[in-house]
Amino acid sequence: MNEQPINPMNEQPSPPAFNGDPSITNPEERKFAIFAHLSAFGASLVALPFLGPLIMYLVKEQKESFGGRHVKEALNFNLSMLLYYIGAFVLIFVFIGILLLPALFVLWVIFTIIASVKASNREEYRYPLTIRFVK
Repeated sequence: MNEQPINPMNEQPSPPAFNGDPSITNPEERKFAIFAHLSAFGASLVALPFLGPLIMYLVKEQKESFGGRHVKEALNFNLSMLLYYIGAFVLIFVFIGILLLPALFVLWVIFTIIASVKASNREEYRYPLTIRFVK
């Protein structure tokens, strides 16, 4: 029989590494990945949400680790959203932007929360509607 060994601590087994990447199981990488996405909320207090992920990108030494991949993804998404906000602001003059600005804000909040949860679960996440500025 294929019985699982009894775990005395009743802990969940860690998920398998993505493409054999050992950085996924590192708790520091996981925290870094979560904060990469949530830093956009903090930076939005000064009206520039891309600054949080940008600072974290500049601080991160290993860009190809689990946390590094999430930082790049968060930075690309927030830079893309900045462009979309500028476009929606220009479209305010033809009244389409009045509807686009709140819709973009709701999408930004929802996608950022989803990405944070995925990082917390040690999963890779690619934001939709993202222009890949940083590779």
